[in-house]
Amino acid sequence: MPDSNPEQGQDVTEIQYRIYRESRQSSSHILSCTMNGNVVERRIEPPPTVDIMVFTDAQGNIWKPHPQSISSERYQERISRLKKEEIKIQEAVMHLLEKAAEVRVDIVETEDRLALLNAPVRTLPQDVLEAIFLAKVKDEQAWPDAFAASSLALTQVCSLWRRIAVQLPSLWARFTYRIERPTISRETLLPPFSILAASLGVTDNKQHEQQERLGLWFERSKPYPVSLCIRASNYFEADYKAYEGVLRTIISTHHSRLEVLRIDAAHTNILSEIIPYSSLTTLKRLELNFESCHQTEADPIMAFRGLPSITSIIYNIKSSNPFLFPVKWSNLTNIDMGDSPTGISITRWKFIIRCCTNLERARFFVSTNWTGVEVPSDIARIVSTTRPCVLPRLRTITLTFEEPTSLAILFDKLEFPALHTLELFLLAPPTEYTLGSWYQVFGTLTSLRALTISCTIVPSLEKLRQCFNELQQLECLKVKAQNDSALFDILSVDKSACIDRPSEPLEPPILPSLRRLSVWAWKFSEGDHSRFWDMVDTRTRYMHERALDASALELDAYESSRDDARPFVVDVYIDKTKMYSDQVAEFWQKTTPSYVFRDDMKRFAGKLPQRLIPPYRVHIVSPYTLM
Repeated sequence: MPDSNPEQGQDVTEIQYRIYRESRQSSSHILSCTMNGNVVERRIEPPPTVDIMVFTDAQGNIWKPHPQSISSERYQERISRLKKEEIKIQEAVMHLLEKAAEVRVDIVETEDRLALLNAPVRTLPQDVLEAIFLAKVKDEQAWPDAFAASSLALTQVCSLWRRIAVQLPSLWARFTYRIERPTISRETLLPPFSILAASLGVTDNKQHEQQERLGLWFERSKPYPVSLCIRASNYFEADYKAYEGVLRTIISTHHSRLEVLRIDAAHTNILSEIIPYSSLTTLKRLELNFESCHQTEADPIMAFRGLPSITSIIYNIKSSNPFLFPVKWSNLTNIDMGDSPTGISITRWKFIIRCCTNLERARFFVSTNWTGVEVPSDIARIVSTTRPCVLPRLRTITLTFEEPTSLAILFDKLEFPALHTLELFLLAPPTEYTLGSWYQVFGTLTSLRALTISCTIVPSLEKLRQCFNELQQLECLKVKAQNDSALFDILSVDKSACIDRPSEPLEPPILPSLRRLSVWAWKFSEGDHSRFWDMVDTRTRYMHERALDASALELDAYESSRDDARPFVVDVYIDKTKMYSDQVAEFWQKTTPSYVFRDDMKRFAGKLPQRLIPPYRVHIVSPYTLM
């Protein structure tokens, strides 16, 4: 600032002041004064608190900073403090919001648990829940996977379901153990020694885990017998050494409870070393499905010969493979070879059926190709296909034919005195020669009560009618063919048999003992319905006139042209009330008789419908007068 002394007449001198911080790290300041080129500096230490700062020059003049700058600094300090306080408040708010979110989650979980406690399913008795669990698992999979089954999912719903599922032995008595080749991993590219060193611990842990899982199924299924399925799509001996230890340990521990063993594999090599077969002394049912088998593998196939407890077998193998049968023939009561990829030859069928003298049920897929017709010499020595053979206990035979085959050739020299059910599935239309063989065989089956025929089309319905005439004691007939409308005609009772003429002998109607008739219609039309109702009419009259119990007569028709293919079912029975007793004479004289239709909601009278809409159950009420 300028300074002058006018009294002495001297020139005005300019004085400059400057204040600055000594350094960035120091709180001291340097006061610099410049006058006529001379500079004087002095170090100033800051006081503890400064309310007002004043400056004095060399002449004693006092200079004060502007008050506005002091107020600005105070406001800046206050703003800084408020911002820090705001940050702290925001942090507290975020903490409270997080706590509020946790409380909301806790509320939702508590409400869900309360809803589960109050759910209607909680009121169901334990036996009802057990039945639901069993039905669910049974419908979903025939052989559930031991590591991904619905039974395991049921234990993860809630504590109640887990307790019920764990305490239900039958839920854990049937499962599958899959043998799969390990996937290619990064260690595959390492040298062999490095692979072994890197995977040794992992393999041990996996074996231990699988062994615990399988042991869990065996423990939870106690005391029920266990059904085990071993499934291996491909077999690589080097990769499956790990599975050998798991299966050997588990089966050796629980071999006394293993009742059913199923093996699905590409080759019979899996039978060699993986399973200790000699310990399965309680095994009753054996199921083997192989794609290939060689004569050199006879020893693995014959591993079950020393188990006399096996009475049932499912054995599916290609006809081109050697004829190696794994169990003793005389012990079998049930044999199933109906799912073989190529079927078995007629020659093999003749030997097998004669070897199993104690059979009760049999199912075969018979092929007409002549590959694989050879049989072992030991069987050929003890069994002759030219001698008569009686199977006294056989009650059910199911045969699937690849080509039209003579039933008389298959049943030649065979007797089935107890045969109750015969099922014939034809993949090709039967010829007249085939129907002629049926006629020969049906006359010998005096004990037959149930017959199933499934084919594309029947070429000669008259020959089929002749076959049915040989089955006077047949009670159940199921037919699936494309010419259904004509089938209705031949299955109708002759109307003359519905008229009571005691003075004249009546010819026996077709299938007089029939009580259950199921017809799968290929495509219904107007004429098909009329023929169907004619069949219903004549059979109802026949039972009425013969005073038979018509409540046992059931007629089903399945229309495959519908998307859902659901049946409409007609139950024919006699209404023993007197409500319709005055309508008897008029009823039988009508060309199209009137029926009374009943459903669950209403009852009305009307004529025969042209088309029924499933799934309504229609009851045809025939008038009846008490005798």
